[in-house]
Amino acid sequence: MSMRDGIENWDALLVRLKHSLQALAMPADTQLELFPDFVCKAEELALDFDHWSGCVLGNDRGELSEEQKSLLGKLGGTFDLMEGGEKQTLWTEDALRNSREWQGVRDTAKAALALFGWDTERPPSYKDEYVPGANI
Repeated sequence: MSMRDGIENWDALLVRLKHSLQALAMPADTQLELFPDFVCKAEELALDFDHWSGCVLGNDRGELSEEQKSLLGKLGGTFDLMEGGEKQTLWTEDALRNSREWQGVRDTAKAALALFGWDTERPPSYKDEYVPGANI
């Protein structure tokens, strides 16, 4: 869904972005329940957001406000700052539960949801999209 060819696709992109932000805003135990056990759940939260925010930002034709784009960029930048060899410990389930970095992600995701006018509620799980042992 990287090419926007009508309002239906745009709406579908926004729904997946909303679900991604909702997942990021949830308490750690809820976040962990959203993904299958065979994936790095913290990493999948970030990858899911990166994918859907990239799709939305890449297909925006003026629908998003500057503030919305800026907050999505801020959240992406937070994940960028969490990368690197010395920061591998931030991608564990323990870090997801206890680190100030992940609490900051939750706070920013809640702010983004509010800015878009979306509820902070548990999103659906997309566990069925993961295939064990698949290297794509």
